[in-house]
Amino acid sequence: MKAIIKCLIILLLFISYSCNSQDVHPTEIIWDSWGVPHISANNIEELFFAQGWAQMKNHANLITELYGSSRGKGSEYWGKDKLQNDKLIHTLGFEDLAKQWESKQDPEIKTIYKSFVDGMNAYAEAHPDAIDEKNKVVLPLTTKDMNMH
Repeated sequence: MKAIIKCLIILLLFISYSCNSQDVHPTEIIWDSWGVPHISANNIEELFFAQGWAQMKNHANLITELYGSSRGKGSEYWGKDKLQNDKLIHTLGFEDLAKQWESKQDPEIKTIYKSFVDGMNAYAEAHPDAIDEKNKVVLPLTTKDMNMH
């Protein structure tokens, strides 16, 4: 009888533990045959971190070039051919606009942007060979880059 009671207690403890455990899966990016990332994540931060990672995997050099140009520093980074764009960025006051937009953003949007940028920077750090040497000057990327682009 004592053995049956022990077994029942152990069984109840096991059932109790399994009912209380969370169904947590690691964030996962599955690439389909067309190169499209399909992401599963446990929360919004992990989702957008993975999205940033995936974007850099597919478009690292394009993103770094566009963000660098959006800063109005293209001529500093890549030569005088970018000077006209730099002048336009500064004339239109994109940096001030980006600061205004960021100050008015909902905290959840700020969290999403930060997670996305963290994912992009993590990819760049993990795969430095995926980024052309000339584009590394733009790293690390920031949430301000997202607002300016």
